Amino acid sequence: MQTKELFQVPGSYPHVSLSKVLLDQWRDLGPFVAQCESLTDWEETIDPLVLRSASTGFHRTHCVLLTPACRSVYVFYEHNDKVETFLTTPTSISPALASVPQTLWAAHKYDVGLNNCQPVVITPRSDFRPHKHQYPLRQEAIDGITPIFNSLLEAGVIVPCPDSPVRTPIFPVKKIRDAGMPTEWRFVQDLKAVNAAVHARAPNVPNPYTILAQIPPEAKWFSVVDLSNAFFSVPVDKDSQFWFAFNFNGKPYTFTCLCQGYTESPTIYNDARRESLEGLTLSPGSALLQYVDDCLIAAPNQAQCQTDTLKLLKHLSKEGHKASLSKLQFVSQNVHFLGHDISGEGKTLSPKRIAAIVSIPKPNTKNRRCPFWACAYTVDHLFQTTHKWNNRYQT
Repeated sequence: MQTKELFQVPGSYPHVSLSKVLLDQWRDLGPFVAQCESLTDWEETIDPLVLRSASTGFHRTHCVLLTPACRSVYVFYEHNDKVETFLTTPTSISPALASVPQTLWAAHKYDVGLNNCQPVVITPRSDFRPHKHQYPLRQEAIDGITPIFNSLLEAGVIVPCPDSPVRTPIFPVKKIRDAGMPTEWRFVQDLKAVNAAVHARAPNVPNPYTILAQIPPEAKWFSVVDLSNAFFSVPVDKDSQFWFAFNFNGKPYTFTCLCQGYTESPTIYNDARRESLEGLTLSPGSALLQYVDDCLIAAPNQAQCQTDTLKLLKHLSKEGHKASLSKLQFVSQNVHFLGHDISGEGKTLSPKRIAAIVSIPKPNTKNRRCPFWACAYTVDHLFQTTHKWNNRYQT
């Protein structure tokens, strides 16, 4: 039988994926099937329908399966851009998610919602308009952000802007990834000059540790919702968009929405998100904790957690937000939130954060020592307490 060109993927083999182990990636199944097809040492086992490969320990079986499925075609491009498909479906996480509007879920990692809030107006300090030239970028960085740029340009988040008196350089940042993960870049703009030229609102972003302290002690079930491309969901007034102008590939562009690097973005988005959730009413005993683009539902039981999570998701959809389905933690007794593992027993630092802390190199310069000295000062009372116990600490 001849395989059509569409299904001839290098390093893979045509197959139908029915399930996978949670820690595996869907894209890993193609190479796995290709490896199985190349094996020639299949041997019979006690069960005549089951064969085993002596060299790999893999098993294969002949069976007839009737499985309800939605037929789809997924195309994977060489570049890790917006066409990366999220193969998880809402109902594969929980049938209850079928009631949530499909428009809530980000179709790709650069999908952008539009928050139902007033466009942001930027107030300058004076008539000064900063103009900074774009410094040279490595080709690796240009290649890394080009798919992001094209996606945001198509979505209208970036538009041509030839007449702006402001120019600031873009500053691509390589994301910190786990070993073996593909390289990804973040499209960031160096807006220090703009930040110094505008009147910024007073910061109004809550302290993460204060938020975690608000988890009700009776909470046993949790859900975590990650909002996609949060800042880009807040529009900027047309007369203020010129402040974010930049050059890319020799042409001038600007952002039509809040962007990373702008001093007011966290505060403005935090206020906009909080205002959009004011009309949401949860069940008695449940709590909604919010930090920038992360939302945590904490409830005393499973049924109430599911009910309130669905309320939150439907409300977010109504308000124009986009959420990441792949990052959704839906009705669980253990979730990850703000670098902590949360459960009914309490909260602890996640193993990943602990590993990052213990791997900090020994400070060998004055600048690197200062943060450690500050940390030592803040825990000085703990040293005194553990050094020698007396009546002072007993009280």
